[in-house]
Amino acid sequence: MPYRYESRVKVNKLPWLTGKDCAVTFVSENITVSKDGSSPMQELFLTFLSGMAQFERARILERQREGIELAKAQGVYQRKLTDEDVQACRAMVDMGISVAEVARRYEVSRQTLYNALKGAGAYSPDS
Repeated sequence: MPYRYESRVKVNKLPWLTGKDCAVTFVSENITVSKDGSSPMQELFLTFLSGMAQFERARILERQREGIELAKAQGVYQRKLTDEDVQACRAMVDMGISVAEVARRYEVSRQTLYNALKGAGAYSPDS
């Protein structure tokens, strides 16, 4: 039965799949790898595709980092709670008010409030 596997499948996963009597077919490249073995040309092509996928993933992460740095420089990533807000939130939680309710009152997500209370993320001392 055909199954669509992620395009970023690693070459080192192929022996495991073919060992389970599976054949892996790359439709657009017209390559099939099976337990019977593959030709050296197919192995070369698979290695090339794997390298290109790894390269493209690295480029995507690089562009993402650049975009985040630019957004930070433009002030997009700012704290949503002031230090006073965090102290007030901590006091409310200590009084027994749920984190969800405190988050609603301050119009932030629960995760943002948890980060602020823990001093993590944008609320860490070094940020």
